[in-house]
Amino acid sequence: MDLEEQGDYFVLTMNNNDNRFNPTFVSQLHANLDIVERSKGDKALVITGHDRFFSNGLDLDWISHHSDEASGLLSSIFDLLARLLLFPLPTVALINGHAFGAGVFLALACDWRVMRSDRGYLCTPEVDLVMPLSNFKFIAKAKLSDSALKIACLSGKKWNSTDALKYGIIDAVVNKGEMLTVAKQTVAPMIGKNRKIFATIKMDLYGECAKGLRNNSK
Repeated sequence: MDLEEQGDYFVLTMNNNDNRFNPTFVSQLHANLDIVERSKGDKALVITGHDRFFSNGLDLDWISHHSDEASGLLSSIFDLLARLLLFPLPTVALINGHAFGAGVFLALACDWRVMRSDRGYLCTPEVDLVMPLSNFKFIAKAKLSDSALKIACLSGKKWNSTDALKYGIIDAVVNKGEMLTVAKQTVAPMIGKNRKIFATIKMDLYGECAKGLRNNSK
């Protein structure tokens, strides 16, 4: 992963192949969030992927070889999403390509979402993988409208950028060459806002969701 400070913004680029969630990936995300959180000033964080993928979800190959550690991995992912949900700075997911499963929930944990117009689908495929939503359900219910929630979780629909915008899953659709500019513009009005009150208000809005994510009961 690459973290770059660009004026009032931090840009975190996830570039671990297709950015699947395994213990190394989760640890790297936490380490970069640590750096941003320790920084001075009230800035904003842009999280994006690389090439064709924002994030391709759970590392099912890793899980198949570490089945006894799968529960621990899920708990660590839920904790990461709760942290991002309550992060004391404005966050925007710049969805450069495909986002599946946990990758969608990573984007939903951010305050805003900007998606490339000509590449990528959003999909929560648990219904087709015969997997429960588990604690992901809390962030789905907190961030999706009723209509989007039913379609996304019960049909496993692959959303293109046009449909995702129509249903309010994302906030903007952009061309390739404008992605980072628009992502920054999306959170620009929040630059300079006091991070302590920002964190307090996020707790007011999403505290129950974060609690649900961190609850060990499934």
